[in-house]
Amino acid sequence: MNENEKYLTLLTIGWFITTILLYTNAINIQPGKYVTSKLKTTQNNMKRKVLKSFHSQYSIISWFVLSLITIAAIIIILPWTINKSYTYDKIVESIYPEIYGLLFDVILFGIIISIYQIATDRKKAIEDERDQIDDFRGWKSDEASHRILGSVKRLQRLKVFSVDLSSCWFKEITLQDLCFADSNMTGLFLFETKIYNTTFHNIKSNIIHCRDSRISGCSFQKGKIQFNLHTSDISSTLFHDIDISSASFFTNELSFVLFDKVNFSYSFFKFKKCSYVEFVDCNFDECIVNEYFFSELSNPTNFILGYQKIMIEYDLIQEVNSRSENNLPIWILRNKNTGKLTRPVHKIGPESIIAMNDPWMRVGRCKPNFDINQMNGEH
Repeated sequence: MNENEKYLTLLTIGWFITTILLYTNAINIQPGKYVTSKLKTTQNNMKRKVLKSFHSQYSIISWFVLSLITIAAIIIILPWTINKSYTYDKIVESIYPEIYGLLFDVILFGIIISIYQIATDRKKAIEDERDQIDDFRGWKSDEASHRILGSVKRLQRLKVFSVDLSSCWFKEITLQDLCFADSNMTGLFLFETKIYNTTFHNIKSNIIHCRDSRISGCSFQKGKIQFNLHTSDISSTLFHDIDISSASFFTNELSFVLFDKVNFSYSFFKFKKCSYVEFVDCNFDECIVNEYFFSELSNPTNFILGYQKIMIEYDLIQEVNSRSENNLPIWILRNKNTGKLTRPVHKIGPESIIAMNDPWMRVGRCKPNFDINQMNGEH
């Protein structure tokens, strides 16, 4: 191809591109403006992200990486920018040792300072969230409920599962996908609150008030909780190896609930509806129930498991409530081995064998993804 043919080819290509741009502009496609706007948007997004990385919580890491890139660029570009009177051997002998020393210092102190800043920033963030919970503790307002819940969620993201919620107030909010371990919840108020897929592990607290609320997909494991539970619904929930003695456990509906090694002694345990509930090795000594407790448990339409053992070990005794002004009768579950009892109600045959072994399958929910014993967060 000679010189004239090259110019003709370039002219043809230019004419073709111009024609396409004019045509697309005539039908209002405007690819030039579209490409320009996309480039500007991308540029602004990149600029915003870069600036944010240098002003974020871990900004020192960005500065550390920038320092490494700068020193690496100097090492690469230096041989081509220095005076030609310096040979490569002289550069290696005189300048490179200093540059490599600087690089080593940046890496060493950069890592140390980065680790220190991350640790101190995390500690400060945890202290700030706990201080905010303290500021709103005892407030009976919607704002306090949402502020405390926000702090709890931020603490969970920081892997902090031990939270002091004593004397806190939650009303008309949702607690979902949370985990509380070794937390203090004495005097916690839960009114019209929805609690979903939340784990309570080793909670040792006095009275926790829960009224007109819904608990679903949760687990209560170990610890001691003195519930003051009224007109609430509990479904798909596991109670395992937990002491809820001397509590008020009044529910509207119990469904798909497993009580495994639960201590109900000296508690009020009443419900309006009960279905698909299982009791395994539970203690009901001196537990106050309603008059039809045994008949409701044994009703085949309710699909209750483990009630046979309760009927074998306990008698349903009617006594006078000495604390009531009208001396109203109450019904108490009393262990048959404690002595001679009056008016025994039921004596039932041996307990049937329970086929399902996995407690999480029996409550109709999936086991949580995290293991309480393997949590590395601060408690």
